[in-house]
Amino acid sequence: TVSNIQAARLEPGATAKKLEEQKKKKHAQDCVINQIRFLPFGMETFGALGEDAKGILKRLGAALAVERQSNQIEEYKMLSESVSVACMREVAEGIRNMHMAGDAPPDDP
Repeated sequence: TVSNIQAARLEPGATAKKLEEQKKKKHAQDCVINQIRFLPFGMETFGALGEDAKGILKRLGAALAVERQSNQIEEYKMLSESVSVACMREVAEGIRNMHMAGDAPPDDP
């Protein structure tokens, strides 16, 4: 069995895609019953996006491009980078908090 970390290393975005698929299966019936369109946003620790997440950002980028009269591809890149940086900041903050609480793994000798 390949771990999520191994899968992400071998194919960036694979773990995020798997997460999106799992969330769709988990929430599909409730969404149909409640007439809700569910769009999972899968993202790996270091910023790789799932296909649904990419689609969401592409649609947002297109809307921004129209509003700003700018380039859709550049808007998508800006959104992707902003989301990735926000994710990495949260990971760093979590590591820092673990370290401050004394829960961090020991340093390698």
